Amino acid sequence: MANLWGVHNDPDTWKDPEKFDPYRHIDQNGKFIASNKIIPFSVGPRFCLGESLARVEVFIFLVKVLKNFELSPDENGLPPLDGVVSIVYSPFDYELRLKERN
Repeated sequence: MANLWGVHNDPDTWKDPEKFDPYRHIDQNGKFIASNKIIPFSVGPRFCLGESLARVEVFIFLVKVLKNFELSPDENGLPPLDGVVSIVYSPFDYELRLKERN
């Protein structure tokens, strides 16, 4: 099995890997910068066979949510960026407020 956490948190590759910074993957034109250091669907014989379907489904879901709702953190503010390390790295439970768009 690939050590995806190790690849995505390598301090030799990423500046401050423990901090969430999507701009490290976006160029000046707002386009995604492809890298072999980003492995969301694993590698080798255990890679995700449903990757193309998963990408489409996630895109459709997010577009539908963002089209119909305004998202904001609850009164406690933004959730912590750390989480639980297990088979996959999962965030702690948190709450969001969804306000229906007109």
